[in-house]
Amino acid sequence: MQPRTYYVRGPEGHVAYQVFGHGPRDIVFIPDHPNNIEIMWEEPALSRFLERLGAMGRVICFDKRGTGHLRSGASRRDPDDRALDGRRHHRDRRGRL
Repeated sequence: MQPRTYYVRGPEGHVAYQVFGHGPRDIVFIPDHPNNIEIMWEEPALSRFLERLGAMGRVICFDKRGTGHLRSGASRRDPDDRALDGRRHHRDRRGRL
């Protein structure tokens, strides 16, 4: 089942993310290719993979900046820096991570 999509405000616009699953650990999943976090649930193999991740822990899934449901311009920064920024914004908003 596709989870609800949320948006968090970042330094370059709003970034789409989803939170799903349950378990003792948090798993941050950022697709390694341009994707849309809502469309990826329509791909059966990827949907099964995400459901298995959700069985292991709480999954936080972000769109990559410049793709998917990002609201505003693309980033030219390193992907690892963008991932850390996304985690920081999620932590600030949700009080975890």
